[in-house]
Amino acid sequence: MPIDLSTLDVTLDLSEDCLRRLRVTVPADVVADERAALVKQYSSRVKVKGFRAGRVPTDLVEKRFGDTIRSETMNRIVEQAYRSALEKTDLRPITDGSIGKIDWNDGEALSFAVEFEVQPDPEFSRIGGFKLEKTVREIAAEQVDAVLERVRFQQGVWTPAEGAPVEGDQVEVEITPLETEDGTEGELRPYQIVLGEGDALPEVEAAIVTLEPSQTSDFTIKFPADFPDESRRGAEHRLRIALLARKVRELPALDDAFARAAGSFDTVAELRTRVAEDLAKEAEEEAEARLRGQLLDFILDANPFPVPRSMVDGYMDSVMGDISEADPERLEEAREQLRPGAERAVMRFVTIDRLAAREGLEASKEEIDRKIQEIADKNDQAPARVASRLKKAGRFDGFVREITEEKVFAFLKEQSEITSAP
Repeated sequence: MPIDLSTLDVTLDLSEDCLRRLRVTVPADVVADERAALVKQYSSRVKVKGFRAGRVPTDLVEKRFGDTIRSETMNRIVEQAYRSALEKTDLRPITDGSIGKIDWNDGEALSFAVEFEVQPDPEFSRIGGFKLEKTVREIAAEQVDAVLERVRFQQGVWTPAEGAPVEGDQVEVEITPLETEDGTEGELRPYQIVLGEGDALPEVEAAIVTLEPSQTSDFTIKFPADFPDESRRGAEHRLRIALLARKVRELPALDDAFARAAGSFDTVAELRTRVAEDLAKEAEEEAEARLRGQLLDFILDANPFPVPRSMVDGYMDSVMGDISEADPERLEEAREQLRPGAERAVMRFVTIDRLAAREGLEASKEEIDRKIQEIADKNDQAPARVASRLKKAGRFDGFVREITEEKVFAFLKEQSEITSAP
């Protein structure tokens, strides 16, 4: 049962950014009542030889279970008082409360300190009146050509060829270590390698290009100084390398047949137009992302505010991924290098959330349903299936946030002067 708010003496320390410290004092009579209730509970359920169940004298209960009752009393009082103190101060922690030393002597008031972090609550005295330029990258014919060449490369077909291989060729080789730890010849292993793509050690590739198909030779290979296995760095090994086959990549002609194979296009001209449109869309999205970043930076510079360390740490954890096998010292160095950027990223998230709440720009149910309907129409699916797939993939919250962000940035752009330039 929560403690009566009016009985608590609560002192709040607001001095350090988003960290809050509470000093809570619970009156002696409240503590005594809680302890007495606990003693009564013990008396009703413990079994003591010579006494009927529920009739064990409280003084005997105190004697036998005093330490346990004292510890449980403190835990209950602190838990209830902490919840009541949060209600009294109207604070909403984003981290678990860290309880400090508990001061309590029998017959006296109980006091303790607890600290936790809360969400930042920036004021944002200025969110507009900025001058920005949106620069959109122009799309040149050479960029379209480069995309088409990548598509041709992806659709290339490997065909057998004679002669010594060169970079970019695919080779089939057999490699046999000639010296092992016990002095015997090692096991022959087959490999398929695309030269120049890092599939093999540089010296191994350099040896392969001296061979022609069906040719075999022995080589001394030195492992590089940055080889992942430290024990093999700089070591020399004798290898027998047999080149079984060489293949070259033949690219399709850039004609209408190629366009039809690449998608629903009748001619190369249609394909080029689509590629140019896609590149232009990417350029527009890049320009919009830069503009939004600059706009948020202006707002943050005009309205600086602290962010909780726990939020920054959480953001870094999400960026760094699995760190279970990372070296602790290097990991800490990496985190400190990431921290300034992580703090800025968290500030941006908070800014969008706070402005959305302040200006009433959160995504509404109607807007969410309309966006889902658009996706459903585009993919010839039922809206319920689209929503279900988003939720199942854990992307629904991000989907809703995108709608909110669109509204927030549309609002912010109206508050500033934005010009466009190529």
